[in-house]
Amino acid sequence: MRRALSGRAMVWLFGRLWGMLGPRRRGRWFLDGLTENVEVLTDAAGVPHVFADNLKDAYFVQGYLHARERAFQMELQRRVGQGRLAEIFGPQALPADRFLRKLGLWQRAIRLWPELDRDVQALLMTYARGVNRGLQRLRPLECHLLGCGIEPWTALHSLMWTQVMAFDMGSNWEAEWVRWELTRKLGSEAARRHHLEQPQDFPSASGPAAGSAMKELWADYQAAREVLDQWVNWGGGSNAWAVGPQRSASGKALLASDPHVLAKVPSTWYEVHLEIPDLQLYGVSMPGVPGIVIGQNQHFAWGITNSYVDTQDLVLERLEGDKVLRPQGLIDLKKREERINVRGAKPGLETVLETDTGPILFHDVEGTAVSMRWTGFSGKDTTLRAWFRLLHCRSVKQAQQALHEWCNPVLNFVLADTQGNIGYQLAGQVPIRHESYGILPQAGWERQGAWVDWVSPADLPSTYNPECGYIVSANHAPVPLDQSPFLGIDFCDGFRAQRLTQLLERRELTLDDFARMQMDTVSLAARQGVKLLRRDFRPDWPGAQLAGELLAWDGDLRADSRPAALYQILFLELARLVYLPDMGEKLFLHWCGAPVSTLGVLGGQAGRYVSFLLNDWEAGQDRNWPALVKQAWIRALEEATIHMGQDMTQWRWGRLHTFQPSHPLAVVPGLAPLLNAPLKELGGDVTTILQSAVAPQDPYTVKGWVPSYRLLVELGGSSRSILPTGQAGWVGDPGCFSHVESYHRGRLHDGLLQRSALESTRPERLILLARQRQTLEKGP
Repeated sequence: MRRALSGRAMVWLFGRLWGMLGPRRRGRWFLDGLTENVEVLTDAAGVPHVFADNLKDAYFVQGYLHARERAFQMELQRRVGQGRLAEIFGPQALPADRFLRKLGLWQRAIRLWPELDRDVQALLMTYARGVNRGLQRLRPLECHLLGCGIEPWTALHSLMWTQVMAFDMGSNWEAEWVRWELTRKLGSEAARRHHLEQPQDFPSASGPAAGSAMKELWADYQAAREVLDQWVNWGGGSNAWAVGPQRSASGKALLASDPHVLAKVPSTWYEVHLEIPDLQLYGVSMPGVPGIVIGQNQHFAWGITNSYVDTQDLVLERLEGDKVLRPQGLIDLKKREERINVRGAKPGLETVLETDTGPILFHDVEGTAVSMRWTGFSGKDTTLRAWFRLLHCRSVKQAQQALHEWCNPVLNFVLADTQGNIGYQLAGQVPIRHESYGILPQAGWERQGAWVDWVSPADLPSTYNPECGYIVSANHAPVPLDQSPFLGIDFCDGFRAQRLTQLLERRELTLDDFARMQMDTVSLAARQGVKLLRRDFRPDWPGAQLAGELLAWDGDLRADSRPAALYQILFLELARLVYLPDMGEKLFLHWCGAPVSTLGVLGGQAGRYVSFLLNDWEAGQDRNWPALVKQAWIRALEEATIHMGQDMTQWRWGRLHTFQPSHPLAVVPGLAPLLNAPLKELGGDVTTILQSAVAPQDPYTVKGWVPSYRLLVELGGSSRSILPTGQAGWVGDPGCFSHVESYHRGRLHDGLLQRSALESTRPERLILLARQRQTLEKGP
């Protein structure tokens, strides 16, 4: 024990000493590449406020700051996009690299580059030059541990990362695999009863060969996932809402946004304020890409949620030599050989095949294959043009118009401006399929399922100043599933949206109210479940006192709640009793939403089994529900004792539902105390506004997504925000975990958008001096 403590102390001490070598946030020095001097004031929350004379210098310094704080994060992101993880992690990462090379997102970026507007290219190159200036310092600790360097950044790397994130947020093809397995194992009608399939899309290409190909594809993908989940921040759901002046105490529009992704160290986001004479941007950025993703300028603010619109399809293929079968006959495949360098081993070779509609993800010697269609593989992409236009918009109407050029991923935008307007816009390319909904794999040699057109931007769901005075987006279906345009079926259930609507049906709302809403742990699903429990409860249940607490419970999933813990265990046990016998263990867990990530099955549908279970339980057909519930309750009491001990006074949801953002290298023995954030108990679940998803195969720890950033804006007034860990990404820097306590207590820091307010806090001051004017490079 003494030796273990000594080792931890040494790790902690080394980390603190290393942190002293980190980024300098005060002083004056020359920074080659600037055209004019730039001032960077870092506030107490670690947010840099960049004051520049022009946009190019602002983006140059943003690149410099990203590299200074998040160099290893960006290096890891680049290697994910290019499929080069095995170069630093060795043979264990080879399955991930093989899968990523098949996707070809790096090749996609290369093809897209010539199509970008010249001003977009120039901004990406300016940002890249700033990154490379920031990389000219000591290597991050992670690079020393891995024995790797950091290569120069290019504009193509930024473009590639936008493609990786877009693919990540598509997330539909895994659901097709689950529906395929349900259909194959249970039959079409039984699969339909499990809420995941419609008979119109029963696959025409069924049979042993197709089934084998799908099975092998899944095996390949799971091997890749085991690697990717350790090192990549995947996205999940999100909340965003806005109210107009009629519901605001100040008479101004209010907006809130909290995107949900897996919690990692460092944070997915980097908060920043960029200001030039005619533009003021504040919000979170993605290290590796210039600009602001979620935030505000001086005229309007925007929040984003994932739409879960269906933009990915699996396609069963027949190959004959170097050709693939289409309705009109055989056409040529594209082929390339990928050499994958592997640390400590011989290079791997991957033969990558592409059809006319997307890459082949699996093929065998018999000519059976599975490919993927995705909007990102289709034609020209003007998303970056739309993005940079959005940052300069002056009103909700202008923003909605700019978003008509948005292609990929398909996202929900919630908007508000200083004139009191609020709006909603679904943005992106939505495919129109021939005689198909695209919810099951289709045959590439048949016309059914082919993509024939795109939904017009004018026909996508949009709202402007609704009569109710509020807008809510929480990953639920933008339009009813039976209305046009058809957008998919894999949306989150409506519990979060319903709860938000309840709380917004008020007047005199303030940012304080919004802050409390972001911490709300009331589950409408739980309240519905308690009603059903009361219906089917019988006096012969064991544990009468505990049962009484659960039956009287208000559905608030607070971390200190004992009924909340019992509810969570009971519902998973009941789902296992009802569905597992038909599905089997493996398929049941995938159907529940395992593994948890947007690259995981069902995308944002972890926990969706709760709504399916409630619907079936409410209907009460074909099952003896009182007997099933009693059996599940007995199991739940046994599981609660196993997980929380014999002392029932210590039973609480937070004891099961712990949350600890982790670093990619924390798997190395001895490094977790230095690299991981503090362990915390957390309330809520996937159905609450404070969303904290769990993996059903590993209950009940938070291994899904959580609010990765909280933003509150009063348009024309103040703003507040918080990250779950901290701004800094340099190991040992106190700023790595400086936000943890505030985040868990629901406290946010002020935006400090006014220079006078910022100066009054005595920020750290860094003056970056321009040595000479630079000319733009001619390539990426």
